[in-house]
Amino acid sequence: MTTEPTLTATASVPTAAALGFVGITVVRQVEGENWVTVEPLRYTATRQRFEVPAGSSTDFASVPRVFAWLVPRSGASVAPAILHDYLWRVEAPAGRIKY
Repeated sequence: MTTEPTLTATASVPTAAALGFVGITVVRQVEGENWVTVEPLRYTATRQRFEVPAGSSTDFASVPRVFAWLVPRSGASVAPAILHDYLWRVEAPAGRIKY
């Protein structure tokens, strides 16, 4: 029985105003460098709240290999990379965010 790898990262602790990522980010590898969220990922900004639904795909920080050392694919960069992928792949094409 093979199990697919999972990656768990603790998001930053929210401020008193409950800004930022909350909780733990859990993703499951589906193929190569492609992963999906296992649970929703929530981020609260000053004027908006974002939720990346479970089952959303990510490849984390898509950067040219020469710069891979600069942007790690684990740790504190996991949640922001997932949110970035979701916003560009889903929300921006649907016209729900301005860029």
